[in-house]
Amino acid sequence: MKTLIHYKKQRLEEFINRLSLLHGLYIERSFSFDTELSTFVKDSIDFFEQLGESSKALELSQLNIYVETAKKGINPQTLEKLKTGKRENIWIASYYLLDKTSSLFQNAIIETDLTINQAKELIEQVILSALQSKLINNNTLKELHKQEEIDTLWRDLSQNEQVEIIDKKLKLSVTHEDIIILCDQICSKIRS
Repeated sequence: MKTLIHYKKQRLEEFINRLSLLHGLYIERSFSFDTELSTFVKDSIDFFEQLGESSKALELSQLNIYVETAKKGINPQTLEKLKTGKRENIWIASYYLLDKTSSLFQNAIIETDLTINQAKELIEQVILSALQSKLINNNTLKELHKQEEIDTLWRDLSQNEQVEIIDKKLKLSVTHEDIIILCDQICSKIRS
C-alpha cells in the first residue's frame, strides 16, 4: 500500500528536527545522548519499514551495528579489541552514525520533494489546460472550498482521456489523496 507522500514528508522533517537535537546532545557530550540515539535509530528503522523502504531500514540497522560494536569495546573499522579509549571509540562511532543518518534523511527528503514537485507540475498543467479549454472557469475555482468538491472536480476532469492518462501516471508515484491536496493548493494559488 502506498503512503501519502505529504505524510512521508512531514515525518521526514520530524526526523530531521530530531537529528538536529541529537547533534546538540553530541556536541554537549550529554549523558542522555546514547539513549536518545538508540531510540532515534529504532524509530527510524520502524518508519522506513512501515513505508516499505527496506534498503533504508537495512542501512540504518548496519549503522546501528557499527555503534553497538563500539559499545562492546571493539573498534568497528579494524575489529580489534580495545584496551583503552573505549568511550572515545563510542563517540567516534556515534558521530559516524549521525553523519550517515543525516545524509540518508536529507536524500530521502530531496527525493520526496522531487516527487511532490513533479506531481504538482502535472496537476498544474491539467488545471491550466482545463481553464484554457473552458472545461472549468474562474467561478468554478472560486466555489471550491471543501476537499470533496476538489475531489469531484478532479474526477470530472479525469473523464477526459488525456487527463485520465495523467491521473494514472500520477498514481504511480503519489496517492489519490496527494493529488487532491496538490490540486487544492494549485486552485488556491490560481484563485488569489
